[in-house]
Amino acid sequence: MTNEYLKRAGVGNPDVRVTRLISLATERFVRSIADDAYRCAVQRNQAQIKEKREKGYDVRDKRIVLENEDLAAALKDYNVNIHKPAYYVGAVPAEEADGDAEDAEAHGSGAKRSKQK
Repeated sequence: MTNEYLKRAGVGNPDVRVTRLISLATERFVRSIADDAYRCAVQRNQAQIKEKREKGYDVRDKRIVLENEDLAAALKDYNVNIHKPAYYVGAVPAEEADGDAEDAEAHGSGAKRSKQK
């Protein structure tokens, strides 16, 4: 698998030792991220158990669920951002868009116009 990705990156025939070194470094990197994400999940779970215990709930379920937020927190230490970008940044809110549609219809234009800010 490593050879395939090395070929995609433009490396012709990599030495076996180089391939093994890159594979080992990749495995170690992924493992350290997984360990950090697991620690984040355990901390989050312990906080939830305290909250549930204070509210009087039964806290027998000790399963750890790794969530995207845990992985994002672990990757943040490695300067990797996995948060999704905000869609429609600067989009017109629904109320203003409805007003624009009414204005466009009043002026005889079928197209919606956006307000300039």
